[in-house]
Amino acid sequence: MPRRELLQKYVDLGAIGDPIVINIEAAVAPFKDLDESITPANFKDWLDFGAPAGAPGKTRTNLSLQQHQLMGDLLTMHFLAAAALAAREDLPKDIFNIGPTSKSNFKHYLLPQPQSSDLEYDTASRNSTLMFGSPVPADQHWYMNEIHCKSSFDPVITGELSEIIISGTDAEDIDLLLPKGPMLYNRNWVMDYGPVAKTLANSVQQYNLGYQDRRKGYFGVQPSGKLSMFIPYEFGSYIQNSKQLDAKRPNELFKTIVICEVNERADCKMENDVSFVLGGIAVNATAVEANGASYNGKKICISLPIPEAATWAKRMQPNKKGRLLLRQRVTEEKGLSLDMSVSNNLLFWKNGPCSISHVIWEQFRNLNL
Repeated sequence: MPRRELLQKYVDLGAIGDPIVINIEAAVAPFKDLDESITPANFKDWLDFGAPAGAPGKTRTNLSLQQHQLMGDLLTMHFLAAAALAAREDLPKDIFNIGPTSKSNFKHYLLPQPQSSDLEYDTASRNSTLMFGSPVPADQHWYMNEIHCKSSFDPVITGELSEIIISGTDAEDIDLLLPKGPMLYNRNWVMDYGPVAKTLANSVQQYNLGYQDRRKGYFGVQPSGKLSMFIPYEFGSYIQNSKQLDAKRPNELFKTIVICEVNERADCKMENDVSFVLGGIAVNATAVEANGASYNGKKICISLPIPEAATWAKRMQPNKKGRLLLRQRVTEEKGLSLDMSVSNNLLFWKNGPCSISHVIWEQFRNLNL
C-alpha cells in the first residue's frame, strides 16, 4: 500500500489530524522545461549536491541541495500556518479538535485497527504487541502499551543508553575513529563504531558536513565479561507511585524487553551467542522477526521474556529538582537488573563482535483508565 494512501486511511479513521505529504517531483514538474533565463532561482541546478567535491553520498537516492531547500520551505509554510492559528486568541477553544481522539469521552490511547498490509503476511509482526499494538477485548479499537527506549546512536535528544548502564563498559572517552584492540576488549564492552560506520566516518571527516549521524554502540566478546544494566519502571497512568509499584511483580508490569545491536555485518547472533540474566533469572532470547528489525537480511533485535520469578532491583538516582547549594537529594528507583555476556568463545574482536545499541521495553497499559 503506498504511504500516501496509508496516511489517508488513518486520517479518514480520525487517528491522525494533520499529516503532510511532500512530492517534490510534482512540485518541480512545471519548471523542468522552462528556459534557463526564466527558471526561478530555487529550481536551477536542481540535481546539484551542496557537499564539496569528492564527498560521499552523491547518489540519486539522496536529495540534492535544492530538493532539501524546497522541502524545508514547504514545511516552514505548513508550520507557520499552524503557528498563526495558535496565536489567534479570539478563536474558539475547540478549533483544534480534529477527529475522535480529541473528544472528552475518547481515551487518548485508543487507535483504529492497523492498516498495514504487513499484518496479512507477517505473522511475527502481527503477534508482536511492540510493533502493532493489541486489539481491545470486545471492541473494534486497538491500543499500544507504554514503550520506552534508550539508544547509543547520535544525535539523541533524550534517552541515552549510558543512562541505564551500571558497569562493564570502556572507551567512552576515546575518539571513535581510533582503532580499538584486545587490550580494551579483554576487560570490558567497548564503545566504538562498527567497521562500516568507521570507514564512512573517516571518509566524511575531512569535509566537515556538520550533521552527526553516529551509529555507535558497545561491542563485546567473551573476555569482555558482563555488561550490567538497570531497566527502570517508568511511572505513568497505570502505576503512579512507589506504593502501587511495591504491590506488583515485575512480570505484571513489564511486557517484554527488546535489545538491538548495531546495524553492521558481524558474525554474532545474539539469540545464540549471548547469555542474558533478567531480574536475577537466566532467560532465552528470541530473534525479532519483523519489518524494520533486520539489516541486510540479518535479524538485529532480540526479545526477552519477563520471568515470573523475576525480582525487583533498586538504584539511587540524583533528584534533578534539588538545589545546587543544598546537599543533593536522591530518589530510589525500582526496575529490573539486566546482565548480558558473550557466551560464544569463537567470536573475536576482529571478525565481528557482539554489540548493543538500543534497549526498548514495553510496559503494560491499564485499559480501565
